[in-house]
Amino acid sequence: MKFLMKLLLPILGPLIFFLLTSDGLTHPGKRSRDDCHFCRANCARWGVAWNQRHCHEADDRVVQVIDGDTVLLSNREKVRLLGIDSPEKGWKEKGIKKECFSNESTRFLEERVLGKRVTIELDSKGDKRDKHGRTLAYLYRDGSLINAELLKKGYALALTSFPFSKKKEFRGYQEEARVRQLGLWGACDVSCKGSLCKIQGRR
Repeated sequence: MKFLMKLLLPILGPLIFFLLTSDGLTHPGKRSRDDCHFCRANCARWGVAWNQRHCHEADDRVVQVIDGDTVLLSNREKVRLLGIDSPEKGWKEKGIKKECFSNESTRFLEERVLGKRVTIELDSKGDKRDKHGRTLAYLYRDGSLINAELLKKGYALALTSFPFSKKKEFRGYQEEARVRQLGLWGACDVSCKGSLCKIQGRR
C-alpha cells in the first residue's frame, strides 16, 4: 500500500493542487439553494474576502444595454447594476427627463459588455430584485467589476441608500471621480448631500 501511494503521489499531487486553485473548479464552486457559497480561492478577483459568503448566477451574454446601469441578458434576465445610478436617458411616457451625460454613460457600458459574456453576482445583503422585477447584481466582465468601473470613470453615481456589501468602496470610487472631475463630474452640475448626489443639468 505504501509503495502504491509513493507511485501515485507524483500524479495526484499536481491534480489536487489544480482542483484547489483553479478558477473554474473552486470558484464559484458548490452552491446552496439560494445560489450562494463561501469563497475558498481566487476571492480577490471577485471582490470578496476568503470564506465570505456571496452569491452568483451563471455566465450569460449581454444582448441589450438599456441604459448606463441596466442590461438585458441572453436568458432574458434584466439586470440592474447594484449600488450605482447612471444618468437617466429620459422616458417621455413616464415623465422622466433626460439627464446630463446619459448618452456617454450608456455608450461606455455598450463598449464594455454588449455582445459579450458576463457573470452576475448577487449580494448577500438586501433585496435580490428591485420594484420593477430586475435582478440587482454586480456585473463582471473578464474578472473586472463593471459597477465599479462606471463609478471610477464618472459614468454613474453611487446609490448607497440601501444595504449592500460594497457600499464603502463605492462611496470611495465616487469621491475619487468627483475630486478628479472625471466624466459627469466635469460635464454636469451635480449637487450632493453627504454621499447622496443628484444631477441638476449640464454645465
